[in-house]
Amino acid sequence: VFQRCSKMSKVWTVKLNNEMRFPAFGLGTWQSKESDVGEAVEIAIRAGYRLIDTAYMYYNEDKIGETLQKLFKEGSVKREDIYITSKLSSFHMTSKEDVFDCCKAILKNLQMDYLDLFLKSSTCLMQEEYSLHFAKLLTVMLTSDNLLL
Repeated sequence: VFQRCSKMSKVWTVKLNNEMRFPAFGLGTWQSKESDVGEAVEIAIRAGYRLIDTAYMYYNEDKIGETLQKLFKEGSVKREDIYITSKLSSFHMTSKEDVFDCCKAILKNLQMDYLDLFLKSSTCLMQEEYSLHFAKLLTVMLTSDNLLL
């Protein structure tokens, strides 16, 4: 199941059902201090990591974005070669507008035009009706032309 992207690549991937490839290893940035996360991201990317996992509630996405922009500008890696995952915070699950606002803030912090994966982060218990409401909102977002923010 695991395979390198190419014979010369350090990047191991997993082939998904839709034939796309997903990086097998990544850097999680939860509990990374703002003062340390930029260096951690840079070391990880230079070591061959191509997946960065972050979230709005980690409060370090701005430093991650600064570091990635630096790496893009110097030509160390291209945006399309990096898989960025972020998460919607539990506090932004009350309306479609909240979901969009959170996604826009994440993109601004990361200095990115798009996310490769946007997950629902549930760090607290939600009533079933709210969880279903979120699932419906996200389905509408992903199937609409409004996805471009």
